[in-house]
Amino acid sequence: MIEVRIYCIKSHEMYQHTYDVVDEALKDNKLEYIIYRLTDSDFIKRRNIKNMPHIIINNQVAISGKCPTKSDIRMILIRMKLL
Repeated sequence: MIEVRIYCIKSHEMYQHTYDVVDEALKDNKLEYIIYRLTDSDFIKRRNIKNMPHIIINNQVAISGKCPTKSDIRMILIRMKLL
């Protein structure tokens, strides 16, 4: 099971798009996964996350500060040996 955490406040312009891209990339590769959306700005500040969206896959920072493409997610999964 792959665990993905997306840190991004709801007012960020890439909030929904980031989730959709990550979700589609994982579905396309037929992986078992769960995505958590973490949107509490106080929690994000306490974690010292400055660039959003901030994506963590299996406790490793995957992307910070930009919305990934499906191919970005695929390459990260390959690098992490999840594909």
